[in-house]
Amino acid sequence: TVVHVHGISFSRILHYKCVFGAQHVTASFVSSAVLSCVAPQTMNTGAVSVSIAVDSNYPAVISSEIVFTYYVEPTLLDVTPSVGPTSRGSQVVVSVVNVALEKQQSVAWCLFGSKMVSGIIQLRASGVEGDIYCMPPPVTTASDVLVKVSLNGIDFFGNNENPMMYSYVSQPYVSLISPWHGTSDGGTVVDVTGVAFDGKTDYICVFTLPRDEGNLVLSSSATRVSSSLLKCVMPANPSAGNIVLGNKYQFSISYNKGTVVINTPLV
Repeated sequence: TVVHVHGISFSRILHYKCVFGAQHVTASFVSSAVLSCVAPQTMNTGAVSVSIAVDSNYPAVISSEIVFTYYVEPTLLDVTPSVGPTSRGSQVVVSVVNVALEKQQSVAWCLFGSKMVSGIIQLRASGVEGDIYCMPPPVTTASDVLVKVSLNGIDFFGNNENPMMYSYVSQPYVSLISPWHGTSDGGTVVDVTGVAFDGKTDYICVFTLPRDEGNLVLSSSATRVSSSLLKCVMPANPSAGNIVLGNKYQFSISYNKGTVVINTPLV
């Protein structure tokens, strides 16, 4: 790991070493305010003090209260959901083992392909496994990208044996729904015509009735026939009223386990 040490009055003509606990490595001059060095390998985990030695002077003559923490490389276990729209979708949960540090840390980073975003760590009861919550960044084209995580924003890790992927899919659009109505007993098959219905995605038809006492939401799984056609069955209406779309009920398609809801134009 490349570590940048910030301070004042560093000189280009002097030779510096970074001291990590009892180990020291050569430091490179970056500017009068910054030195850089590569953290040495160690078999131990945990925090060590960091200080600077000048020229041949050792132990260090420039000390501080700064510490550097060594940790076990995290490994990804799962990415949920693993499919989302090319536009910014909903939160992704990355399950990780070896995510705990000695000093409790709440911030992590996720890498989707080459794009990095910040995330939040939530440890599980084991204290070793945890979940990192990240928002996948938007992209311009549909593609599958490799997912990695970092505890310092520099070193990223995935799963070497079972790489974790996230699939960006084009944003679906609904242009026609037929029929628009059905009986309260349910069972009416609704054809949903549109574009970009991806074969990797699970779709749900949602029928919503706005009410003062709270919306009535009915849903049923959709069957993908092609990239331009879904079929779903109208559910039974517990309020014993016929479902009439465009009148009282609102229709939408939910996909990717509820990640994105598309309000459809009823034209």
